[in-house]
Amino acid sequence: MFCQKNTSIDTVLLYLILSLFSCKANKYAMDVEKLEDNLEIGHDAKRQKLAYTGVLPICQSDIRDVIHSGYYADKTEYVWRLIKRNGPVFLVRPRRFGKTLLIDTIDKIAQGEEYRYLFSDCFIETGAIKLNPDDPNEIPQKYVPLGGKWPKYPVIRLDFSELDNKTPEKLEKSLIDRLDDVAAHYNKKIEGDSFQTKYIRLINALVELKHDYEPKVIVLIDEYDSSIAKLKSHLDKLYQEYKIKEDSKSKPQVITDAETLYKKNKDILEDFLSVVKSCSGSCQLILLTGVYKFSLSELGSGANIFHPGNVSLHTQYAGVVGYTKKHIEAVFTRYPFIKNRIENCYKKTNASSNNGYVMDRMQAYYNGYKFHPYGEPMYNPSSVLSCFEFGEIKGYWKDTADTTILTDQIEANIERFSVKNIKESLLQTESDLLSTKDLKKLDIIPLMYQTGYLTIKSYDVENQKYTLDFPNQEVKQALYEHFEKYLTNQERTYGIAESLNVQSAFKEEDWKRLFSIFRSNCYAQASYELTEKSEKSFHALLYSFLNGVFLGDENVEISAEMGSNIGQTDIVIKDKSNHTIYILELKLNKDACMGLKQILNRDYYGQYINTYKKIVCISLNIRFNDNNKNDPDPSHRNIDECSVLIQRRDLNNNWENKT
Repeated sequence: MFCQKNTSIDTVLLYLILSLFSCKANKYAMDVEKLEDNLEIGHDAKRQKLAYTGVLPICQSDIRDVIHSGYYADKTEYVWRLIKRNGPVFLVRPRRFGKTLLIDTIDKIAQGEEYRYLFSDCFIETGAIKLNPDDPNEIPQKYVPLGGKWPKYPVIRLDFSELDNKTPEKLEKSLIDRLDDVAAHYNKKIEGDSFQTKYIRLINALVELKHDYEPKVIVLIDEYDSSIAKLKSHLDKLYQEYKIKEDSKSKPQVITDAETLYKKNKDILEDFLSVVKSCSGSCQLILLTGVYKFSLSELGSGANIFHPGNVSLHTQYAGVVGYTKKHIEAVFTRYPFIKNRIENCYKKTNASSNNGYVMDRMQAYYNGYKFHPYGEPMYNPSSVLSCFEFGEIKGYWKDTADTTILTDQIEANIERFSVKNIKESLLQTESDLLSTKDLKKLDIIPLMYQTGYLTIKSYDVENQKYTLDFPNQEVKQALYEHFEKYLTNQERTYGIAESLNVQSAFKEEDWKRLFSIFRSNCYAQASYELTEKSEKSFHALLYSFLNGVFLGDENVEISAEMGSNIGQTDIVIKDKSNHTIYILELKLNKDACMGLKQILNRDYYGQYINTYKKIVCISLNIRFNDNNKNDPDPSHRNIDECSVLIQRRDLNNNWENKT
């Protein structure tokens, strides 16, 4: 039995509902159109519509998290080019630049339709490129024809930084285990006792996969140098510490053990690259990434397949990782919470509130990396994101980038890093820039370039040489901090050696002898070219030297930057056994009298009058001549003037002064 309704009323209601939805849809479309009009910044802008979490992806290497955060700087055009190259590719970039994120991006794109939705607004889905940009007749291609499916490739992904390299046996086993994991992902079980056999059989199994897989494999090898780079640097450090040559017949056991471990791990990597080469015909792409190329140059014929595909200095891949100024200005700063953090930058730097000033500061601090002379300067992603997260323009990179190899070299022979030595080597050919051939003594300039401490500034076409320089303020400051840390430890050692001389000079009030020791045994031995031109740097050297002088003396207490009611003095030495206090003030390129007046005018000594019988106020002036750094006479960067005021109690407990 049916109940008949008034169909005309229902029809009217239906039209009203549809009209309402239509109006809302049109309004939404207009809003979206207006939004996109305001965000004409390419595919990165469109990606911002999909920002789900808003969490800044600091040190994130999973492309899904980065895209869902809303802060993905589109690199899919490079991924497209890499996949279409159909061969081995080698890429060197400093740490924390996004190499692992690039690897993960390729991994997800290689899985075809499964992750295609992630890249719906990215260049690989919406754009078209010429694979040969110099060919005027080539028609730009899309990644797949309109309406077509993304190709699906089996992927072998290996991260050598995750492998156990403590012993050759553990390295080999962890490599075998990782190949087994890849096979299990594709429901395959590969037999074999060696990683060579496992790899060959895995490749053969993957090219025969069904379920719409392409008959070629993509191989992604991240941080290939992790298993040997630190071992090599440690060995180099031992050679220099023990002053042993590689071919020396008599070596300490510690060097013999280090040589054995390095050689065996190197042999494993060499054997692995050889088997990769043997199967390269079955691969659509083999991408090898790392920080150091000096390892690759020693890895035999297997590594040769990567030389033609070395894109580390290729103009088409100069921006394959990292951020550009456009990414920062047009993508990140358009969001309110990011703008708030930028405002924090203004407040902390006491700067006037204008957007251009902050970008200029960020450019000076984080920009400047160039991986081709004509490439766009790049920002370090990790540092930029940390800046926006914490709202402060300062150094972040040194705390996240692993610079063990560089610091080992500093400790082994810091004089190799002097300004003079570096400046004489800042012109490099391409082959020199991307190799470090000598096992006994790593080439410093390529090492500094590959670790991100130097970058390309220009290129001389006629001489085919690159000019290098520090990329930015953040990196320069980080390097000086490495130097200062080492130098202050070194000064402490010098202080220990001069302990008796310095202590007797203080006790006997032999100021000429004391300052002579400061000049010849503290400052003259320091590598001033490696320290910043600041009172703080010279203060740190003297403070460390004096700590060495009084090491183990429980009656002497040394403090730095002790506060009074109207200021801080640089160094205070409290000699409790002799009831004496020494107040030291350092000046740079001024005069010693000014420092002494500062001690008196600011009453640095007032708080000690009732406690000590003798107060010695010492002011030292350091002369530093920037225009004369090559002068063999170190006096232009040493103490050139001093003033001393001694206040002591007489028999009647009154104070008397002696200058």
